[in-house]
Amino acid sequence: MMKSEQVKLFCEVLEYYFKEIANEQIEFGVPFNRENNFETLNLTGAIGISGSFQGCIYITAEEKMIVDLAKIVTMSDEIDLTSIYDMIGELTNTIAGNLRKAFGSEFDISVPIIIRGNSMDLVINKLKTPVLVIPIKWRDYKFYFNIGIK
Repeated sequence: MMKSEQVKLFCEVLEYYFKEIANEQIEFGVPFNRENNFETLNLTGAIGISGSFQGCIYITAEEKMIVDLAKIVTMSDEIDLTSIYDMIGELTNTIAGNLRKAFGSEFDISVPIIIRGNSMDLVINKLKTPVLVIPIKWRDYKFYFNIGIK
């Protein structure tokens, strides 16, 4: 079970990312635990965690949100599929990397896995339950940050 200070740190890292990248605020919903039936939207970036923590974290969002975020980052209105995949991977990797800085060198992260659609088979075996799901709103988009580590 995650400690409240750790959950707060995860939220602070997410807030910092959106403030730095988009100069915008995000809103957090009420976090909840989930044991199975993991909800995914149509794009997911997942990173395995090892070291003093074990498990996986993942961000799942609608493609349109990732396109809008990529437009800000690339300063371009033309976003192709490769850029979309790069953006969800970059978002997940940056969040995990900042968490590694906060938790220390014993918080080892893998390369991001990008999943399109609802197939979580690549991630399910890495998740440590219960998974803490944090609903987040950016602009009119709702996405989820999922923490399945122990």
